[in-house]
Amino acid sequence: MLASWGLMENYEGFDFSRALRMVVMPFLGILLFLILWQITSSYFVPEQSTLPTPIRVAQTLGQMWHSGELADDVVASLKRILAGFTIALCIAIAFGVVAARYGKIYRSIKSLMDLLSSIPPIAWTPLAILWFGIGDLPAYFIVFLGAFFPMFTGIYAGITLVDNNLIDAAKTLGASSSLVVRRVVLPASFPQIVTGIRTGLGVAWFNVIAAELVGVRSGLGYKIQLSRTLLFSEQVIAIMLVIGVLGFCMTRAAGIVGNMVSPWAIQDESRTKWIGRRMLFRKLLRLRSTLVKDNAISPPIRIQEIPHAFERVPNADSPFVLLEVDRISKSFCGQKPEDTLLALDGVSFKIYAREVFCILGPNGSGKTTIIKIVAGLLPPDSGNVKFENRYVTFPSFERTVIFQDYALFPWKTSRGNVEFALEAQSCDVMSRACSKNDRQVKSSALLQDAGLQDFVDSYPMDLSGGMKQRLALARALAVSPKLILMDEPFASLDPIVREQSQESILQLISSKEKTILLVTHNLDEAVFMSDRILVLSKRPGRVKTIIDIDLPRPRTAAIRCQPKFNEYRNKLFQLLRSE
Repeated sequence: MLASWGLMENYEGFDFSRALRMVVMPFLGILLFLILWQITSSYFVPEQSTLPTPIRVAQTLGQMWHSGELADDVVASLKRILAGFTIALCIAIAFGVVAARYGKIYRSIKSLMDLLSSIPPIAWTPLAILWFGIGDLPAYFIVFLGAFFPMFTGIYAGITLVDNNLIDAAKTLGASSSLVVRRVVLPASFPQIVTGIRTGLGVAWFNVIAAELVGVRSGLGYKIQLSRTLLFSEQVIAIMLVIGVLGFCMTRAAGIVGNMVSPWAIQDESRTKWIGRRMLFRKLLRLRSTLVKDNAISPPIRIQEIPHAFERVPNADSPFVLLEVDRISKSFCGQKPEDTLLALDGVSFKIYAREVFCILGPNGSGKTTIIKIVAGLLPPDSGNVKFENRYVTFPSFERTVIFQDYALFPWKTSRGNVEFALEAQSCDVMSRACSKNDRQVKSSALLQDAGLQDFVDSYPMDLSGGMKQRLALARALAVSPKLILMDEPFASLDPIVREQSQESILQLISSKEKTILLVTHNLDEAVFMSDRILVLSKRPGRVKTIIDIDLPRPRTAAIRCQPKFNEYRNKLFQLLRSE
């Protein structure tokens, strides 16, 4: 436990020197400041009452605490902060989600929001008193104004900056819109939200003190104003120190909660420590739930694979057409009509069950656009796509995508990524069981098949490129897709790992009897992986030809040395070179 909290160098013994540095160093600057303050107030200030010594301030602070007046003022200020901050947080979350969802509406009022945020909240004090009278309501209003704008900015920025591939990955796994918002958009934007909350807390402290200077008869701000009027400098400084300590503790607590909830977002060396703390916290929660429950646990239910409609081996006479793309075209509009970019022009092809179909083409030929149209993430301008003789109009778990950057959820462990795919399936769809125990059983089996059984609790940031790729494939297989769409999944791997990953994926896919649509610009990869290869022209993408790859399966690295392999490769090279 101590090791996970960073208090032990190793398991052999406790490092007292390191622990001493951790305890002493943070307070060394404070100690030096107090010494300098004591010397200055004792020997260099002519009238000591204008700058009391730390000892006199400490004595005054103790007297105020024992009398109870300090505690009453702290409670009054915290009450106002809690009320105003809570209202601001609720409205900022609601307004931030709506503004991110309906961008056109928000852009119409963005200038007004910028204008209001530029006005210091304390400038609203006279109006607040006129509107709400003397009492707590003006203070609540001032705190609300100060905390709302930084929190709204953080929430809005966090939601709008979420990687679209993460959202698309969730959609292709069958997640509903509400699940995408709750389990993808909000967790992905949580670091930005925490930053906004911490800023809002700091501004709330500043505003509550300013608001208490007028209009109220309690609180730390009121006490500062009263002590200043009576020339009690010791009390003024004592209350200032209390305000600093409380503000520091609140912002630090918000930071600790943020680090505990999203350790994956930490960019420095402390990330490992916070991940260890989170894992320890989760283990304690699981231990507590285990102790509360009865020891007798029913055996897990094995989740059976659902037989697919095409689960028959196609033959040469009557192959089963799984996907049919018919004359699709797609263009992207620019700021001006003449800037319109035609990406695809009349592309047509068919994919048969249990084959690896590859789309090969130069950069910018529309390969990724085809993947998104087939997945239902992007509508074509003309033409249509049929999957099992049904028109494709929306994403479905039957056509799962493995993106070039894998689109793994960074806030979830390996097991969490796979279990998300299982959770995305409703309880009654195709007889899939969805209990937590069942999800753990199937996720363990999938991670075992992917060779990640030793990394079930690791976050994607701690995995190598090949491991991320296998995790993305395991997550895709969790929903038993009929077609797996791969968008250059090996592009970021070095040559040796790329070849190993190609072989392992072919072995895993063949054992699951899946169909693959692979997009790539690598010639060796296309020949090694594919049964058929579609070659696209340069932009706008058009079908140049479709080549059958007549190489035996299973394929190993030795097949790359065969003359026929090089013959296919050279043929593809000539086709692309002509572009």
